[in-house]
Amino acid sequence: MEPRLKEIRSDLLSGENDFLAKVYGNCATYCKGYLVTKKKCNSQLAEDIFNESILILRKNIIEEKVIELSSLRGYLVGICSNVHNQLLSKARRDEDKQEQVKLHLYEMNLGLEEDQIHQLEIMADISANSLHAIDEKCQKILKHFYFDGLTMSEIADTMGFASQNVAKTMKSRCYKKLMIEAKRLINKYNNG
Repeated sequence: MEPRLKEIRSDLLSGENDFLAKVYGNCATYCKGYLVTKKKCNSQLAEDIFNESILILRKNIIEEKVIELSSLRGYLVGICSNVHNQLLSKARRDEDKQEQVKLHLYEMNLGLEEDQIHQLEIMADISANSLHAIDEKCQKILKHFYFDGLTMSEIADTMGFASQNVAKTMKSRCYKKLMIEAKRLINKYNNG
């Protein structure tokens, strides 16, 4: 590690963030511009990604993962690009999980008599409306489990439950509420 980098690391460890403020001032416009033009982000998302990238830069310097500072702007653009790609990947996984929930509801074969494409559209609406109809706590639990892929232990920690068994019980109850709401909406749809 070059001497200047050791000094910066020492400053960061002691809570001194002048270096990061300088990097922010020197690189923000370029990195955010890159995200907006090349990655097609809106300005708010570009700002969020850049801020996250500054924190990752800080972490990487402290953990001695940065060897030199010669192309700091390029290094930050790389971090921004990686953060953006991770967000896209997570969005795709969320979409896949939403499709799994829709498919599960469809597989329940709850008596809709429309053609398949129309049934899937209806089921998608019912899925979304069912999730929005249950209480916020249940929404969070189900989203953490099905969309975020958290374990019961992680859900317990995140939601402040006493144990993973409590989280598991709550998830089960919330899933039942979701299915009851889905059935109610299907019956409402079928009965006009």
